[in-house]
Amino acid sequence: MTNLRSIQLSNYIRERSCTIAELKEAFKVSHATIHRDIASLVGEGKLRRVRGGVTALPEAEAQNAEHAVYSRYQDRIDRNREAKIAVAKKAVGRIEDGDIIFLDSSTTVYYLAKELQAASFSNLTVITNSLLVIREFPLFPTGYFLVALGGNYDVQLNAFLGAATLADLDRLKIGKAFLSALGAAPAGFFSRHENHSYFLRRVLEIADDSYLLLTAFYTMLWLGISLLCSVLCKHAATSALIVIALWIYLTVFASMVASVIANLCYPLEGMQGYFNTLNNYQLQLSLERTSPYYLYSEAATTLLNPDVRFIGFTTTDALSGALAGYLSFEQSVLLVWPHLTCMVALVLLSFTVSYIVFMRQEIRA
Repeated sequence: MTNLRSIQLSNYIRERSCTIAELKEAFKVSHATIHRDIASLVGEGKLRRVRGGVTALPEAEAQNAEHAVYSRYQDRIDRNREAKIAVAKKAVGRIEDGDIIFLDSSTTVYYLAKELQAASFSNLTVITNSLLVIREFPLFPTGYFLVALGGNYDVQLNAFLGAATLADLDRLKIGKAFLSALGAAPAGFFSRHENHSYFLRRVLEIADDSYLLLTAFYTMLWLGISLLCSVLCKHAATSALIVIALWIYLTVFASMVASVIANLCYPLEGMQGYFNTLNNYQLQLSLERTSPYYLYSEAATTLLNPDVRFIGFTTTDALSGALAGYLSFEQSVLLVWPHLTCMVALVLLSFTVSYIVFMRQEIRA
């Protein structure tokens, strides 16, 4: 772990052999902190433990030790290479256009980064703390956006970790996280590095919460529509066909119909079309938002993508007054609160109407 204290500690010990007590006193830190710093420097090949303390390695030996650290990391990349590539190919299938994904510093996820170079996504945001992924990013297709997390560099993990990394992470929203660890349990991930384990748990806490909640409302809406159709129709097959047809129309054809109606009301041909552009767009957008699928899609994109600052038509005046940076989750919710309110209202309406219709029907034996 490379930070100011570890550099000062390494330089201090290079001048003399020191005991643990001397280092605690010199740097005014706790026993646990000095042991953690020493363990990190020993792992990086910069120090050697001796009886009662630590000493610096000779320069040539230190260079060999540092080379050994990188060699071990390269060995991890090459180990089980075919299996890691197979996992990476499966993982690419889970990614969609517009996703915000997190890639950790594991060697398995490194192969996922390599697979993404050959993928054809037109809009993808990649968040990572991996130096290896950051170095690979210039080879990614255009349309990819990189968010690199800073912090203390850990040479053994080839990644950035620490309080600064977590602070960067907490300002972001993650749709899908691709992680690798020694093991996993309901309590979290297992790693040789405590900071790494905590970091992975924090990534999972951030990823998908808003998306899952929104998806739950959308699923409940279609459940309510299905119940309503089953109550209104005498035959289950008829009810199923109506629901399927309605879903296909709202998902696939609603946008097409909205575009046709908007073009009929506000044609875009000729000089008049120039003046009709705004009205055409606003009418089409209003018609598209009558579809629950469009509401869900627009809300999900806004909540998961901190880059989205506006929904709908944006004027140059609004852009000039916008603040640079990412939106927080609360700010994104303010953008889509009409969408969320409408979806909740539709869920309640569908279940309420289903209940009223069912209660008024005559029960026959």
